Amino acid sequence: MFLFERRINLALPNLIFGLMRISILFIFFLTIGLLGAASAQAQDRFANKSFVSDKSWELIATPYHFAAAGWGSNKIDALTRVEALRMGLNINRNLDERFDPVKGKKAAASFRGFSWKPNKPSKSVINQSGAILLSDLAQELGQSEDEVKAKNPHFTKDVFPKGAGLYGFTWNPSSETWLALTTSYADYQQKLKEDYEMRKKQLLSFHPDPETHDAIDYTVRSGDFLGQISAKMGVGLSELRKWNQLKNDNIYPGQKLIIWVPSKKAKEIQEVASAFVEVTEQKEEAPQENVPVDGTSATGHSISYKVKSGDTLWSIARQFPGVSADYIQAWNKVDGVIKPGEILKIYTASIRDYSPEKYPSTL
Repeated sequence: MFLFERRINLALPNLIFGLMRISILFIFFLTIGLLGAASAQAQDRFANKSFVSDKSWELIATPYHFAAAGWGSNKIDALTRVEALRMGLNINRNLDERFDPVKGKKAAASFRGFSWKPNKPSKSVINQSGAILLSDLAQELGQSEDEVKAKNPHFTKDVFPKGAGLYGFTWNPSSETWLALTTSYADYQQKLKEDYEMRKKQLLSFHPDPETHDAIDYTVRSGDFLGQISAKMGVGLSELRKWNQLKNDNIYPGQKLIIWVPSKKAKEIQEVASAFVEVTEQKEEAPQENVPVDGTSATGHSISYKVKSGDTLWSIARQFPGVSADYIQAWNKVDGVIKPGEILKIYTASIRDYSPEKYPSTL
């Protein structure tokens, strides 16, 4: 019994050691197998996803600001603006690197889980100095601007921006050349600023400051005249002419006038303008019986009106309720221009509230 127990005690450690060796070997070979399978799978995945032929790339452009645009292929979708920014691409008013022949393709491939490298190393000149006018760059390269743009679709304006790459041309400018080109761009920008300020001053000389005034549209109705509109809207007659580039006081029904008013009073004056239009429309809709519409059908008594300085057909018509400028023009066979001292006939049958005391007949 003692010998049996002793044999068991001696065999047990050997058994445990043997099992441990088997377990270690099993784990070792299992790990090697798994690593080999994972490596093979990774190689297969890399082989499938890394192959993107240069010929398969094409430029995808859309008019939508946030839609996919730039480089894409049959396997890789182009990037949206948000996706491009996540990939570190630059997008601004002068540059959209989604269209960069190298950066754009690399970013699109990487974002979709692919790995891409150009078949041939792409030569580029990185602008580390400052923005350059594309016209100046094309002149330096001895090429046309269209040729430069065709090889550099990431230039969104006529500018070679700072930080961007120039592709398709061999160019090694000196520091003096860089300085001259960037100075030319700075001068161009300064000229643009001066032109803008000059145009702004010219505009404000004709119109009030749009930051403090609002423009109201007014449609001329039959019977309106410029002085009446000026008084109703609380603006100067000369300003009304200037804002609408009128050489005189002649206006016509349906004509659109711009009236500038202080922003704080815009709502109030707009209501006045609307109410004024409603009253005018009601007068126009009132029935008019036995109103002659042209010179040949004019009958009955008439009175004579002597044209005064500053008079227009519209201002005269407003003095005789029921009479329109068109009637005066037809009765007297005149065009829209009348002269001081001219005698016009006003037929009394057209005046709705005619009284001999107010409008005495000259017949």
